[in-house]
Amino acid sequence: MSAWLLTVIALLPPFGLMVLMCSYGPVGRRIVAAQMVASIGVLALVAMSFAFGQASSIDLALALGLLCLPASLLYALFLERWL
Repeated sequence: MSAWLLTVIALLPPFGLMVLMCSYGPVGRRIVAAQMVASIGVLALVAMSFAFGQASSIDLALALGLLCLPASLLYALFLERWL
């Protein structure tokens, strides 16, 4: 087992914890947890691309990293206006 694969396995518990935090709690904490899920997901995707030797899959991590901030800002705007 490579070090990159161990890194992916080590990122799974924080990822699961943040997914649970997205389900419970106040709205502000849920938005922060969703942002953290995206950040951990980017790290896991980059580590998996190195672990499996697929350099082209870093593009997916880059797209997720670039789109997670505007998506969470639009979600917060939605919550502020309509809920």
